[in-house]
Amino acid sequence: MTSIASSRVHDNFGGSGSLRASFALLSLATLLAGCTHVSARERRLDAATQDLARSCDEDAEHEIVEALKAVQRADPLVEKIITGKSYMIRLTGAQVWFAAHKGFTAQWLERTLECHQARRVLENATSAGDVDPFWLEDGWVDIQVQPASAAFIALLRGRTFHEAELINSRAQAFVTSLEAK
Repeated sequence: MTSIASSRVHDNFGGSGSLRASFALLSLATLLAGCTHVSARERRLDAATQDLARSCDEDAEHEIVEALKAVQRADPLVEKIITGKSYMIRLTGAQVWFAAHKGFTAQWLERTLECHQARRVLENATSAGDVDPFWLEDGWVDIQVQPASAAFIALLRGRTFHEAELINSRAQAFVTSLEAK
């Protein structure tokens, strides 16, 4: 009985059966890849929900408006990336400069920008010509704020070169739209 069962197993996976097994493995790999994409989206929504709870308060809408009105300029964020014994210079996002106002701190500004990003991600409302550099439709902006002389600099980094280019181009367009007002 054992030899018959093992020959059936051999028959099922030999010849045309191996084609079915290969197809089954390919189908499983495709399914898992799809789950990974859904999981990344779910992780992004979870991160936004956590940022919303941690960074936003009852005055969030007013604080976001005040912060965004203080934007002065935007520059490309170019950083040295070490690759073994050498390095390369690469665009990683944008530097957005904010005028210092009474009550502004680096921590407050960073929290406000994180709140803004979380709200935009959870709203998931995109519009043509969106120039907001503080969030991405299908990504996440790493936001760090540091003090400068009479100003604050928000370092906005993307996780890929494409995201970095998008953040930088949006930052430039955002500043231009403010100057037009």
